[in-house]
Amino acid sequence: MANSQDAIAISTLGDRRHASVNAHALGSTHDGGPRVFYMYTPNFCVMIRRGICLFAILLFSLIVIRDWGGFWSDIFLYHPISMAIAFMGILPELLQSIVELQGPLHMINQRRNILRDHRYNALSFKAFCAFGIIIIEFSKFRRSKSHFVTWHARIGMLCEILQILETFIGLSLYYGIFDRCFSVSHRIMLRIIHRQLAFFVVITGLIAIFLGMFSHYAERVFESIFIRVLFATLPTILALWGYFCAL
Repeated sequence: MANSQDAIAISTLGDRRHASVNAHALGSTHDGGPRVFYMYTPNFCVMIRRGICLFAILLFSLIVIRDWGGFWSDIFLYHPISMAIAFMGILPELLQSIVELQGPLHMINQRRNILRDHRYNALSFKAFCAFGIIIIEFSKFRRSKSHFVTWHARIGMLCEILQILETFIGLSLYYGIFDRCFSVSHRIMLRIIHRQLAFFVVITGLIAIFLGMFSHYAERVFESIFIRVLFATLPTILALWGYFCAL
């Protein structure tokens, strides 16, 4: 059975329990061994978290849309919706991929797949955040309102600036833009800076989301204090869930 090329081996990434890995042997490589590709199957913990994320985003969006009377009533409503998608839907997946990249990877295909997912989640997260910032600033400009007068807005803009720096460094490292200009020690330093920026992006973003649920807008739309506290803390809970569930 072990010598058959049609055998299916099931293992995990190191000692982590977040996903099962199905390895299918197809043909042979140059050294006589089987050629393997990997398919990741999320475990029950990850599936439950994703279900809660989806339900929370839908509930949040329905409350916002109901208050504004439809999708096309005002572009402002896309600011909270895009931020909800970014922090309740994508951020937990992004943190899970970070843990996976830091863990032991026994096959090169595993790292390629996880790095691809990490890059996709990171760019999606930043795209939704940038869209939300553009929407709110355009809405304020059109209504001649002051910009960055609350701590929610200031910390949110700081988060966006950190994201731009993090994205530039991350893509530069991925595509090797500085490989010929910087030494190995310099590239290691860039990786450390990239990780530190990512940490502060998450922290400032979660703080901004928390403060946003106690703004005048949130008090009007989400009348119940319980609902506001729930949506203020849920992004942090889901982010921690995504991180620690992948350990």
